[in-house]
Amino acid sequence: MINICDMFDNKSILAFCQERDRIVYMNDYTKKLFLAANSVLEYIMENLKFKNSFDVLIKYDVFRIIKISMGERILILGFKISDLKEREATLRKERRFYERKVEEMMAFSDMLIHDMKNYIFMLDGYLTLLQEEGYRKLYISEMEKIIENMRLLVGRSSLLLRDTEEYVNKEKINLKKLLDEAVERVKRHAEEKSIRISTNYKNIYITTDPVILEAFINVLDNAIKYSPENSKVEIEVVPERTTIIIKVKDEGPGIPDDYKEEIFRRFRRRSTQHGMGLGLAVTKHLVEMNNGRIWIEDNKPKGAIFNIELPRK
Repeated sequence: MINICDMFDNKSILAFCQERDRIVYMNDYTKKLFLAANSVLEYIMENLKFKNSFDVLIKYDVFRIIKISMGERILILGFKISDLKEREATLRKERRFYERKVEEMMAFSDMLIHDMKNYIFMLDGYLTLLQEEGYRKLYISEMEKIIENMRLLVGRSSLLLRDTEEYVNKEKINLKKLLDEAVERVKRHAEEKSIRISTNYKNIYITTDPVILEAFINVLDNAIKYSPENSKVEIEVVPERTTIIIKVKDEGPGIPDDYKEEIFRRFRRRSTQHGMGLGLAVTKHLVEMNNGRIWIEDNKPKGAIFNIELPRK
């Protein structure tokens, strides 16, 4: 008995056509396949009384052989089962990936609608209160904060939906300038809680996409949000041989071990505060877009340390 396994090269699919008695396409492997398989297929077809069968599928060793007969034209295909199983597993994995994407988008839509409704409701309430004298300045200030939150919500949503490879535009950047800008962007939030931002870094250059600035802002904003008043948030840069680690330390309640990974999942909130759980999901997305990683450690005696590691080049 001829072993079909010995008749193939590394390709998993081989094909040829036979028209009348002439081989339209053939190489050494397909010729052997034809000689080994054709008689077997014809025997099966005869027993099953297929005269002009369109599709006959049989198992032969570790291969599947398909013969398609249309009049005097014959097509034989050889499929390596192991390769097909690998492709099937890949397709199943891709299917699960896109199913999760759909679930995330549905959750995203629900939370986006929920939060936008909350913001609109709050704005409507302040507009009503503006009719009263004496508190207009305060109400206008609160409305400005709500509008800023809505702007952040839209901005973070668009970043999270960006394609990983298509939009990455790396360039040589001074990390100190990026971090200084991030501090400036969260300065108002820190001042409202009398939180001091301590910095420990100098000029150092990395090759990354400038959009990584949003990741730094999100981590700083998160540290300020969950820190008590009159506390400190510290930024430290630790140079490694091929990477740079940016550490953001706070004096908040800390994060339980079983939540240190969960917190980066999309649309997860740490508390019942208003605002979508997009900040840290966006951060993880942007860091990974730039071939980096992010993780959380405990800050002794209390608080959390967010670590962002990025390649130097």
